Amino acid sequence: MRFILLLCIALVLAACISTNKEKPINELVVQNGDYISVDYIAKLENGEVFDTTIKEIGENASIPKVEWYNRSSYGSLNFTIGFKRYIFEDYLLGMKIGEKKTIVIPPEKAYGNRSKELVVVTPRFTIFPKVMGFPIYEFIRGTKTVPEVNKTVELKYWKVKVLRIDEENESVVVEHLVENNSIIPMPLGSLKIRLNNSYVIAELEPIVNRTIKINNGFAKVTDVNETHITIDYNHPLAGKKLIYEIIISDIKRGWPSG
Repeated sequence: MRFILLLCIALVLAACISTNKEKPINELVVQNGDYISVDYIAKLENGEVFDTTIKEIGENASIPKVEWYNRSSYGSLNFTIGFKRYIFEDYLLGMKIGEKKTIVIPPEKAYGNRSKELVVVTPRFTIFPKVMGFPIYEFIRGTKTVPEVNKTVELKYWKVKVLRIDEENESVVVEHLVENNSIIPMPLGSLKIRLNNSYVIAELEPIVNRTIKINNGFAKVTDVNETHITIDYNHPLAGKKLIYEIIISDIKRGWPSG
């Protein structure tokens, strides 16, 4: 009887030990805290690719891409799952190494729906004096330099020359160094410069229906008339379903960071 009892205890302990053993690599499934490697092709419903980690896909001109596609480097995406840095993270939980999955992410879980507030109508023309004054602090903030008389400073699209400094009123007077009928390239199109007596008239000649990257966002001129332009600042993926074809390349359990 005692022998049977000891045998039962031994079998229970053996079972506990075996269940605590780490699973073989090929049986691991993705869970929060794992350091994983994934490859993917990200597409819209019309089949256009907007992102991929796979060089053969990204550099294949016969595969349709969104107009703003600009991936320049490729390779597996490696990260620790659970920090919500990627919109597809939750869909990877439970996947195995080598497993492929097609994920459809609705707009509300991706880039949200389009916003009418991000569609802006703005004048095509800007008129300002060729010689004009600024508070010194605005000059320093805008040019990242301290004004000096006769000093020429590079702005984003042209140069200005410091004519005088009024220490008492803490202001600086500059002259815009622009030429009549000059054309200045810019992301949304080009600026045509005209001089009218002591004023500068800058007219925007936009490129319509081209999505461009501006600062940390996107912009697209959707309409233009003689006096105004309409600019859409919605992310180009806003309001769209995103389709990810994903494969898990590797899983490392309990990796500390990534």
